[in-house]
Amino acid sequence: MGQVLASDVDNKSFVNPVDPDAALSVEFFMDNPQDQWASNEKSVAEGRRCVVKKHKEPQPYVRIMNPGDQTSIIVQPVREDHKRRFTKQWLYFASNEGLIEEQIQGWRIEEWEHLDAEQIRDLKHMRFHTVEQIANASDASVQGMGMMGPGLRIEAKKALQQTLANQIKTNEEEKDKEIAELKKQMSTMQTAIDNMGPKGDEKPAKGK
Repeated sequence: MGQVLASDVDNKSFVNPVDPDAALSVEFFMDNPQDQWASNEKSVAEGRRCVVKKHKEPQPYVRIMNPGDQTSIIVQPVREDHKRRFTKQWLYFASNEGLIEEQIQGWRIEEWEHLDAEQIRDLKHMRFHTVEQIANASDASVQGMGMMGPGLRIEAKKALQQTLANQIKTNEEEKDKEIAELKKQMSTMQTAIDNMGPKGDEKPAKGK
């Protein structure tokens, strides 16, 4: 028998058990709350009202509550168990905030000079994180981009083709350079070997 959930207590037959977390309201968000103790201490020391934040930059937080029950609200910095417990909500939030982009392989749209900041923001909202994703987008996805969609997909394909051509050219140049360097090393080694032998005008010494 599987694990008994809290919501199954009154379900004596355990028919269609329900995950109690499914009934919760879960919201992930970025925040940098005030450190009340540090703020008070600094205010006293400087003789003026000071505000000290808990973090240098906003950090992920989670708000958990039973819908309609304001007394049940829990707000905490995000921990690993929060990510595992509320996977769907966390992935949605993290994707929008760019917190999991390091796991995305490809040419990131932030590095593509063809796009401006507004276009990048809109594309990331539509879950486009790489130029490859734009180039391979379906017709339906392209339509979802609006007026810029069809042209953007064409430009993405052109950019990838040009990048590939540049990479091939760079690889060929590096290969030619390596071959030239190898030939130079072989020539130097051959010269050194030739200089190790007896010279033409030298005669072997006679034994005494």
